Amino acid sequence: MDGTFAVEANLFENLRHGVGIRDGSGIIRANLFRQLTGYRPVAISISYGTHNNIPVEGTMPHDIQVEGNVFDGPFEAGVAPAAAEHKLPARYRLGKAENITIDGTLLPETRKERGAPPPIPWLQEMGDDGILTWRPSRPVPKSGE
Repeated sequence: MDGTFAVEANLFENLRHGVGIRDGSGIIRANLFRQLTGYRPVAISISYGTHNNIPVEGTMPHDIQVEGNVFDGPFEAGVAPAAAEHKLPARYRLGKAENITIDGTLLPETRKERGAPPPIPWLQEMGDDGILTWRPSRPVPKSGE
């Protein structure tokens, strides 16, 4: 629990829910959401974890950047509360969470002072041996790169 994640460059189509985050920190960017259907459809849902309506101890979605996603078709404007009823798909549904940023704006209701999240590992290119390996974080670019 409380790991890091990256949800990037995906197509979410003909679903009720696109991305559902219940714990951890990370990035949700450059995804396409279209033709969401069903009861209370939502592209991106971020909320404190529960199981059978019982809070899951030690979980909290935090320090999540949501940016550059595309919503094709009619979607509700703004951020819907976790229990909101809506007819059109919601772009975002937000419950209890900390430090959530959408397209560069920190949602004030989620602001909380806390230490930095763990670095997000990234997958390096496959080696000649056909094995993918993880590095702990991206290298810092040199000046001028």
